[in-house]
Amino acid sequence: MHVLAGSLSSNIVGRPLQWDFVKNNWDAIVSKIGNPIVVDRFVNVSLSRFTDEAAVDEIDKFFADKDTSAFNRTLQTVKDKIRGRAAYKKRDADVLKEWLSTHGYI
Repeated sequence: MHVLAGSLSSNIVGRPLQWDFVKNNWDAIVSKIGNPIVVDRFVNVSLSRFTDEAAVDEIDKFFADKDTSAFNRTLQTVKDKIRGRAAYKKRDADVLKEWLSTHGYI
């Protein structure tokens, strides 16, 4: 499951769809995976590719009433990665778009 989750989270279209699926099926996912180490890995590969601060808020809300003790450290790392990507996107998106345009990529 975590291999498929990694592939979906790499896709800009698949990422939010997968997150919706995870939110709607969390108990079944955890039950199916069973192993806390694999749940930890699943959380990492499923969520770490978001690029917007709003995703951090959604993650916090979703996990607020759940036991995250088996993957809490990874959850914090995931949120840090998202914050870093969001900051990079905010800081450099316009410059990067200009460079891509100047060099004929868009």
